Amino acid sequence: MVLGELWYFNGPFHTLNVKTIDPTVVDAFTARRHEYSYHINPAVLAVAGMIEKLESTGFESVGSCRAECASVSMKVANEFAKALRRTQANENK
Repeated sequence: MVLGELWYFNGPFHTLNVKTIDPTVVDAFTARRHEYSYHINPAVLAVAGMIEKLESTGFESVGSCRAECASVSMKVANEFAKALRRTQANENK
């Protein structure tokens, strides 16, 4: 499970003094769609392999499972954050 906060401008968009980077963002619905399409979903895909590998692993004990889950959780959080920053940097170019 990935938990976080999603921040986007809820409008009214005609009051903005600057145009959005993505010209398809014209209201709250398209702003939310943009955040998922351009940032969140690519970041999820960036870490999906790590999670799938963990889910397919058998463990000898509850302790070894918990230890590996904790380790992978930290790696996933770091990689997810990097992917979000990367998508934003790509958009800002």
